[in-house]
Amino acid sequence: MPSRFYTKQERKFQSHSHSHKNLHRVSMVQHLASGTGFMDEKERTAHYNKEKKKAQLMRKSSFWQAKVQKEGKCYYCGVSLSLKDATLDHILPLARGGTTKKGNVAVACKSCNSEKRDNTPVEWLHL
Repeated sequence: MPSRFYTKQERKFQSHSHSHKNLHRVSMVQHLASGTGFMDEKERTAHYNKEKKKAQLMRKSSFWQAKVQKEGKCYYCGVSLSLKDATLDHILPLARGGTTKKGNVAVACKSCNSEKRDNTPVEWLHL
């Protein structure tokens, strides 16, 4: 995302806690955090199915094999993992609009991945 320089007036407006812009930003974040995003049920299902197929392909890729060998442990609990025992976790879950991209996947043990479900790491670790 390109950076933007703001004028003094814009910074003052943005820092005002009751500004329309900030209220809109908060409501958007709450809306996204609710797990519904901006997709209807049909779009969510299509997104989920498409990304699950991409995750299956990624697990067979040399990228994933190298990642598991390099990290060798669960992102969350630190237990040592072999390629056979490692699961692919979406840091921003698919159910929340996450994608199967290199920057959004982590090596996790089955236990942590199952327990985390559709929470973000911050939400899950603070439950």
